[in-house]
Amino acid sequence: YMVIYRVFQGVEILQERHLLSAAQAKAPIYLRMTAKNGRVRFYYAFEPLDRWETDGWIRLGIMEGWTVMSKKDGVKGYNVGLYNGPALVHELGPHKAEPMPPMDTTLVCTIPPTYRNDRYYSCQGLGIWGKHAVIIRDKGWCEIYNLETNQTESYYKLENNDSHCNNAVFGPSKLTAESLFPLMYISEDNGGHACFVTELGWDSSKIVQKIYYDGDKKSYPGPIDWIVDRENRMLYTYGGVRWGMRWLKGFALPDLTQPEVHLTPEDVLFEMTYNEVGIGQGGFIKDGKVYFSAGYPPFHCKLHVYDLEAKEEVLCQELLPLQYEPEGIEIVGDKLYTVFWCSGGVTKIYEFALPTL
Repeated sequence: YMVIYRVFQGVEILQERHLLSAAQAKAPIYLRMTAKNGRVRFYYAFEPLDRWETDGWIRLGIMEGWTVMSKKDGVKGYNVGLYNGPALVHELGPHKAEPMPPMDTTLVCTIPPTYRNDRYYSCQGLGIWGKHAVIIRDKGWCEIYNLETNQTESYYKLENNDSHCNNAVFGPSKLTAESLFPLMYISEDNGGHACFVTELGWDSSKIVQKIYYDGDKKSYPGPIDWIVDRENRMLYTYGGVRWGMRWLKGFALPDLTQPEVHLTPEDVLFEMTYNEVGIGQGGFIKDGKVYFSAGYPPFHCKLHVYDLEAKEEVLCQELLPLQYEPEGIEIVGDKLYTVFWCSGGVTKIYEFALPTL
């Protein structure tokens, strides 16, 4: 049998994955969840196992959201089954905004995986500039995709960045008039509370500034990500404990005269707490609202919107019917774009009409 389990306690989620055989891929899959000492484990098998009660298993048909990558099609570290079905875990805590049904969506593009070092890298941050989508990927990879020709024009390793890059957004300006894109603020998200301000070229990049938040990590636990409010030249951190309290803190956007900036609690100009987001992903700020994508299958996937003046959630929108993991967000005009990480290393960008709030 195969076991895949997720353990979450506090901040961390641990995973163990085993390869499915071709025969197993055609079989129904059973799920069982156990909880002990604050840890929750999900066990998948191809028949109810005698070691647990048979009525504790939920039968999942193979077409109900379970996708299997074969060893031939998979890559090192990713020869696994991926679940993209309905949410299997209930959310914790109430929402200030009533959850809304899914929004109408338009698929902008489907981007096949690009292999580097015998593997592919998950999409994280998103920026759209003219006809190009800039996708920042795990371990510091940058993909420049032409939205008009539906072609990847460049794919390269970012300079001095091997981090998770959980969020990435364009800032308000370019470094020079000759720069191809505005500076991109890339979240390190490996526990260092760092943001890498990066100039992107066609095939290379350079970090022009590193920004750190030096506040007490006990009062601001877990990894944090960064968002730029372009309109008001503010820089925000967001993060906290999964399935727990989270913080959004605002600072004046540092100028670029110093190569390294250390922000402290004394520099905080805005602070808001919230607990509706279970698993934080991308973030974006526009017109006094902060937009968060959250979750991944089998957990709930939602778009959360908060009013910065009222400091409360004003919209909670379902994304799970798309059955992919929502990541970075970009807003252009009256359209909201989200990049999704999909089974088999595929990346998809969807367009949504910007919600009226």
